[in-house]
Amino acid sequence: MNKFLRYSLSLVLAFVASVTFAQEVTFDFDKDYKTLFPELTGTSSSTSHDGDITKTMTCTTNGISVAVSAKTPGSSTENRIWSSSPRLRMYSGTLTIQAPADKKIASIDIIIKGNWNDKNNADVGTNNKGSWTGDANKVVYTIASNTQIKSIKVMLAGTKIE
Repeated sequence: MNKFLRYSLSLVLAFVASVTFAQEVTFDFDKDYKTLFPELTGTSSSTSHDGDITKTMTCTTNGISVAVSAKTPGSSTENRIWSSSPRLRMYSGTLTIQAPADKKIASIDIIIKGNWNDKNNADVGTNNKGSWTGDANKVVYTIASNTQIKSIKVMLAGTKIE
């Protein structure tokens, strides 16, 4: 019986050592915009431009980064953190999501409330209205027009535990 238990335990440990794990990180712009973008002095509204993103701003959580660019030159509306939900509002430019150097992104879910432009596209992988799947260290979305984002969930691909 002891031999069987030892053998079973060693099989379980070998299995655990060889499986992969996945890490999920959520960027909640509605709740955490002050922490994610501390450089902004406030939010934008019809009477304020305090939340306008006039240069690329990057926020990082657990090694995963999200970079929001300024608007594309010639576009009329700044990308911004708005005064109400959904807070992250992009009208042009790029949204870049990057994993740590030694990891890959397996999926991205952009939680929208309001607008998602069907002409928004990702440079790699498969994108369907903000749900992305693939295998890349970095994903760059080109934003075509009014896109309203509540949060972004990023799932990293597994890494062998040794």
